[in-house]
Amino acid sequence: MRALAAALALSVVVAGAGTAPAGRIDDVPAAKGNLAGQNLAGLELAGADLRGANLAGATLDGAVLTGATLVGANLVGASLRGADLREAYVRDVRARGANFSRARLGGADLTRADLRTANLEAADLTRAVLESAQLSGATLNKAFLPGARFARARLIGADLSGAMLVGADLSQADLTRATLAAARRPWRGGSHMGARLRREVHRGVTGVGHRVRCRLLGGGLHARDPRPRATRRRRPRRR
Repeated sequence: MRALAAALALSVVVAGAGTAPAGRIDDVPAAKGNLAGQNLAGLELAGADLRGANLAGATLDGAVLTGATLVGANLVGASLRGADLREAYVRDVRARGANFSRARLGGADLTRADLRTANLEAADLTRAVLESAQLSGATLNKAFLPGARFARARLIGADLSGAMLVGADLSQADLTRATLAAARRPWRGGSHMGARLRREVHRGVTGVGHRVRCRLLGGGLHARDPRPRATRRRRPRRR
């Protein structure tokens, strides 16, 4: 009953600029949307409406936020280690430098989310939507990303070492200076990429500018042209 009461209390649309008392919050509506720096660790907040809430620097470690709405919320520097955000609506969230390590984000909608320098180590992002998201400098090493959609995302300098990328969509993503070494499993089947890649970073990449099937082999990124051989344009040999 206590968990249900907490979830119902947080279902009120948070707005305004009120200031909550320091320490753990039991009466969330009194915060009037300003939860910055507060301790919400372990709270049951499934389905809560936190759109536009100020959660900068807040602690939500282990919190249950399945199906919650955090559209446009401020999570800059917040800690969500091990939090459950499956199927949550996190569009346009500001979460620069936030800690999502080992968080569960399967099926979450993070379209246009600002996750620059965020920590997503070992996070589960199965089938999550991160289209047009800002992930430059983010840590995604050992993250679980099967079926995740990174179309048009910016992953400049991101660390994806050891990440599981089976079936992930990286079409038109910017992976300049990203680390893709030592992936636990190669990309298979429907993984496509039309990313902007610099030769000095990813040597041996072919087909830049059009969609190519990619595999991660060892520490290097290799690509093969998915078009039938008969339709490929042969390059003249250098003499």
